[in-house]
Amino acid sequence: MLRPEGRAILDAAAPTLTGLPNMLRVEGHANHLPVSRGGPWPSNWELSAFRATTVLRYLSSDGIPDARMYAAGYGSTQPLVPVTDPTAISVNRRVDIVVLSTASAEANALLPGIEAAHRGGTP
Repeated sequence: MLRPEGRAILDAAAPTLTGLPNMLRVEGHANHLPVSRGGPWPSNWELSAFRATTVLRYLSSDGIPDARMYAAGYGSTQPLVPVTDPTAISVNRRVDIVVLSTASAEANALLPGIEAAHRGGTP
């Protein structure tokens, strides 16, 4: 379920996102803590996918065409900060909206650092 502040952020971003021709990848993430036993999600994979699809559905209701979006759940595999960081539990629990490039394959090849950074590697 989206919190009111999350809805406010999405409502503010939706007009800009709607006006773009780009595809959007809605990425759900979880922190390193295991999910609660007996809870609604068997693992952080399902939790992160739920987060992503919740945001995707909300953006769809805000007017972004379904055909321009897809969801991905990354579990706890792509933390923003290491688990030793005091903010790790809250910061790594998130949804990212990625605006995908419409540039040609040739133009994208000139920017190898972008894809490497997304994969967690170095350029």
